[in-house]
Amino acid sequence: MPVCTAGESINYTLSVKSQDGCSSSAHVFVKLECDKARISIPNAFTPNRDGLNDLFVIKGISIIKHMVIFDRWGDKIFERNNFNPEDPSSCWDGNFNGMEAPTGAYVYFVEMQCPMGGTFSRKGTVMLIR
Repeated sequence: MPVCTAGESINYTLSVKSQDGCSSSAHVFVKLECDKARISIPNAFTPNRDGLNDLFVIKGISIIKHMVIFDRWGDKIFERNNFNPEDPSSCWDGNFNGMEAPTGAYVYFVEMQCPMGGTFSRKGTVMLIR
């Protein structure tokens, strides 16, 4: 049986033949949509350089079209376009203008791209804990 990933499509023909010699077949077209339920966005992170949970990283997607993060006063403190969230240098490290951002709640908006096209967005709050 063919295997495909989200966004890909396959044509599959299923043929059967009974012991009596009767046969039948059916065509099936399958297109897997982006599995948005597999996206994992943390609600907190701890950028204390201990190697654990130091970055605000979105998991389960390979392309982020746009991500922007605001502080509680609405000031934009992070923005990045067209990046792979598996690249640590692309993710927010809890800094703003070269200095550590303070502990607190930050609002994010992220637009993600499915592997074979189509976009969807998420917004929410992440806690930065020092």
